[in-house]
Amino acid sequence: MRDAADQIRTEVLNLGDDLGRLRDRVLKLQKHFGDANEDVRQILISADKIEKRAGRIEELDFSKTEAPPSPAPRQVRRAELFPCPQAAGGE
Repeated sequence: MRDAADQIRTEVLNLGDDLGRLRDRVLKLQKHFGDANEDVRQILISADKIEKRAGRIEELDFSKTEAPPSPAPRQVRRAELFPCPQAAGGE
């Protein structure tokens, strides 16, 4: 009976070590997700700035004489540049 108790104690200690490693790995993964989220946020900021610059360039008038108005340029929305994947199962 004593041997079984010692074996259980050893396994419980091993489980504690495993749980500590699992926690460390989850924290690292959480940091990676946070970093990726920040990268996406910065990319969207850059995309917005590029869109604004393109709009200012389109507004410039390079002609010396009056030209007939051309059709309005197509506005590209952020959703078209960076489509969000549809969540499975309607989440």
